[in-house]
Amino acid sequence: MPLGVVHPIAVHLHIALFAMGFVSMYYWFFKGLVTSVFENYLHDLAHYNTLAGVVFLIVAMATGIRDGMAGVITSFGPPLGRWLYIKAGLAFFTLAVYIVFLLKSRQRRRYLQEDSRLLFWCLGTQALGFLLMVATTAIGTMIVYYPSLLGG
Repeated sequence: MPLGVVHPIAVHLHIALFAMGFVSMYYWFFKGLVTSVFENYLHDLAHYNTLAGVVFLIVAMATGIRDGMAGVITSFGPPLGRWLYIKAGLAFFTLAVYIVFLLKSRQRRRYLQEDSRLLFWCLGTQALGFLLMVATTAIGTMIVYYPSLLGG
């Protein structure tokens, strides 16, 4: 498969899915606070978007390792190699955070809003995962488009 086809699927799709999961989760929460009606389908949408995002994050990580080993954009060596290691570490941490969200999200018995501790875990892991994804994406963008700012 040409790189032009692999890149959008492997790199951009999980970003969109995680963003939709984040927006769905917080829309569910704030809409529930305002209307007192917490609609489970919105929470389920957040859960399934995040699940699909995890699958495509694993694909993105594999593609990134392949590209880093082949030196398609940059390699794991100097001068930008340290940024690839930081990006890889953030990606693994992002994966772990979203897996915690998926595990906690499925622990609800019937209504997530009835368990404040579980609600906190779900909202917190979605927010932390989103921030990590943004940071990882920013580093990737810098490596590709502005390597001179990173010492490359």
